[in-house]
Amino acid sequence: MFEPDEDLTVIRKDLDEFIDLLKCNEGGLQKKGMDVTGVIADLEAKYRAVVSAAEEADCLQEQYLHACADAADADVETYKEFCRVMDPLAEEDPMHPEVKEWVEIKRAWQNELPKEIT
Repeated sequence: MFEPDEDLTVIRKDLDEFIDLLKCNEGGLQKKGMDVTGVIADLEAKYRAVVSAAEEADCLQEQYLHACADAADADVETYKEFCRVMDPLAEEDPMHPEVKEWVEIKRAWQNELPKEIT
């Protein structure tokens, strides 16, 4: 569930204080032509839009993190599958050109994976 961050909490507090100030001075502001109720409604709508955008950003960030984790899992599984296929070939014929290429690829790949996997 989305929890407002500190910035949104500060904005809400400031907004509430400003709304209280508008309400306290509503009579004088209306005499000067300000639609206090309309201004408050507009400020509330804008705040809700900011909160909604923050919720969406939070959701998208969560989706991104899951996608990154899924991509990392797929990378590990691909590495393991290549090792399963290529390592026996490397043992059988270490001088084969494709095996030499595999060994180089494997070394580079190992540098990108966590040590406990390689």
